[in-house]
Amino acid sequence: MATTTRQRLSREDMVVTAVRTREKLGAGEFSLRRVAAAVPCDPMSIVHHFGSKAGLEQAMASWVEEQIEPPVDGDWRARLDALADAYRAVGLRHPETFPLLQAFTFTGVADQALTEVVHCAFDEAGVDRDRMADVTTGWFSCVIGLVVGEVRGLIAPLDDHLVEQVTALDPERFPITRALTEHYRTLVPATTFRLTLDALHTGITSAGRGPS
Repeated sequence: MATTTRQRLSREDMVVTAVRTREKLGAGEFSLRRVAAAVPCDPMSIVHHFGSKAGLEQAMASWVEEQIEPPVDGDWRARLDALADAYRAVGLRHPETFPLLQAFTFTGVADQALTEVVHCAFDEAGVDRDRMADVTTGWFSCVIGLVVGEVRGLIAPLDDHLVEQVTALDPERFPITRALTEHYRTLVPATTFRLTLDALHTGITSAGRGPS
């Protein structure tokens, strides 16, 4: 029993160390060798536990989702709002590791527990069961994509250089884009997240019911 416990803890330690290493070095410099050096252990020890770099990354993605507490209070929309906010919060804390969630359909038990929360919310919202898989997949893709867009810099205010590029556009071809320059310059990612989420949730009840 003691040996089993040591192995389990060692595996968990490797995952936590891998997350810390990725956050410190960035995705481009992340490798099994770098993780092994930080543990420290032989790289083959990591391969023994996870099979490959992809196996380790799946475990890291699962660890990220384990940091999310499933919401239990409120109606279906309030629970989905809370879950989306929780994804954004953990993404902002672990911006280098969070994008791994886009690489795996399921990462582990924690992922499936959160998926069940979404299923229950959509069931309460009246989404047809024959459409629930599509709506659920779309919901996770949108929420995770929004967070990745923010941590990777897509959802961010325009810097001065980009403002200059926009204001230099031909006003006859790009009148609305130029008119919105100041709005893009002062864009608030949290507001973008909330507005998009509200639009997504507003459309769910109609898109998830009845014939196409």
